Amino acid sequence: MLEQYTISDIKQLKALSHASRVKILSSLSEKPMTAKQLADQFGEEPAKTSYHVKQLLKVGLVELKFTRETQNGIIEKYYQAIAKEFQTDPYLARQPEGRSHLETGFLRELNKTQSDFLRAYRADLERAGNGEEQELTTAHGFFRVNVTAEQMPAFVAELQKLISKYENEEGQYALSYLVFPAEDKTKGMA
Repeated sequence: MLEQYTISDIKQLKALSHASRVKILSSLSEKPMTAKQLADQFGEEPAKTSYHVKQLLKVGLVELKFTRETQNGIIEKYYQAIAKEFQTDPYLARQPEGRSHLETGFLRELNKTQSDFLRAYRADLERAGNGEEQELTTAHGFFRVNVTAEQMPAFVAELQKLISKYENEEGQYALSYLVFPAEDKTKGMA
């Protein structure tokens, strides 16, 4: 399994335009699983999950890792992602078809993150309003950092190194971050 894989094929990007496939790919980057195990994990129909796994297999984002015969004689197929982490080639964003898939996927994940955070934040407020003595489970902040374009790759690498220190299967918190220029440098250009 690769540490990191860059998606540079529009077919792979299209395959990831479905939210279920993103979840499947994330789970299969952790350990090999069958389509049935994935379906059970997500509470979905096995046939539907199997279809999504086959689509990811077809474009080369997952591979058949091994098979195992059960006591009943059923052959279980274990799939695994080809890498632990995936990123998208920025060149795809320059292609009209690629740009729409990237934007759709990004907005879907951003909306899901927003919904998940607000759900947890409201639960914190409700517990506090009911007088329950419990620490808050959410935290948030908006920061502007003084980083130059030349420093940006090192800054992001350092941030990712810190994050990876806390990644594990048992974690119960999510962290999302966005890095972008603080102001639009194209404003005022003729």
